Amino acid sequence: MSQIELYGNVYNALMAFPSSVEVGCLLVGMIESQRVFVRHLSQKTEGSYGCVDIGSTADTLILLDKIGLDERIVGWAHTHLWNNGHLYMSKTDFDTQQKLQKSQPDAVALIISQNGMRAYKIMDDKLERVMFGISPDSSEKVFLEELL
Repeated sequence: MSQIELYGNVYNALMAFPSSVEVGCLLVGMIESQRVFVRHLSQKTEGSYGCVDIGSTADTLILLDKIGLDERIVGWAHTHLWNNGHLYMSKTDFDTQQKLQKSQPDAVALIISQNGMRAYKIMDDKLERVMFGISPDSSEKVFLEELL
């Protein structure tokens, strides 16, 4: 059983992120029985080579309230362009994940590159890979801003 389930259209949106600049976003969904279900993405932000801002958690929470979705921030995702698109967490990625898990203990990180996608979580102060699965597409729009 996968610890993370991505809707197919969410997976496709993540894999379609541009490959010329770093791109990031927050993952939005639900956590049930220690499984993370990613249903939506915050608006993607673009950065520079090797650096990206994943967006404001406060802005995303306000948007969720405005839309009326019973969902929450369940993690973050960003692309890796440098170092041949390796799918590992850098020290900066680790620090970002650690900060997010302080407020959202079940939060996950997704690293995306031309080499695919990997999911991570910090467990017992160590970085662990997490298995993810892809569910059928949902009928909903992927980006929260499209739901307004």
